[in-house]
Amino acid sequence: CHPQEWLRSPSPHVAVMSVGILEVISSWTFVGWQLALFLAWAALVPVCKRSAIFKETPRHAAHQIVVIAPLTYLGATGAWLWFFDADFEAALTGDRLFGCYAPAFNISVMMASFQVWDLITTALLEVRKEAHLIHHATTAFLAFLAVLNGPHGFLLYYCPFFFGVTEISSVPLTISDLFRTYKPLAESRPIFYRTNRLAFAVIFLTFRCGYWPILCLDFWQHMFAGN
Repeated sequence: CHPQEWLRSPSPHVAVMSVGILEVISSWTFVGWQLALFLAWAALVPVCKRSAIFKETPRHAAHQIVVIAPLTYLGATGAWLWFFDADFEAALTGDRLFGCYAPAFNISVMMASFQVWDLITTALLEVRKEAHLIHHATTAFLAFLAVLNGPHGFLLYYCPFFFGVTEISSVPLTISDLFRTYKPLAESRPIFYRTNRLAFAVIFLTFRCGYWPILCLDFWQHMFAGN
């Protein structure tokens, strides 16, 4: 496994040795997502300014719309790796602390890029909460921790779940927040709004309340065994 090769190639399946932070933040995955997210946000802000619904807080509205794309990508990619990718199981089940698998490494790089963008844009919103800033900074730190430690990554086995599968619930949550903040949306689409909230509740309870504690127990068992 050679992490440097994963970072230099735009393909997520090229075979990543330990890497430095400069290599990570200059990689195709990190830079590509940064550019795409900032450009999308910058393009949507003026559109939201001209909208009767979003004009009071256009930066916030644009942010809430843009985040749906990376959250969907993380959720879909993480679910594929965790539930369906046989190569993932073969590569990492035997070594859950320092195992090596390029797609798991790259989902961590993508999460780091997304959270850096989210931290910056959240700080620029008309309405922001310190808890959100702390959350983005902490998640970015954990994603960097995963890719900058170990011979070729650290805890990559758990990254598709905690950086991917759990974000599935974040998609309906973001949509629900958007509708709740901008009342005319909820009033114009009440059935969709209620259905979306129900979907969020089911997914959140399944993955974050049910599955999450079980995997946390597995994580700590392997951490202590590794020590």
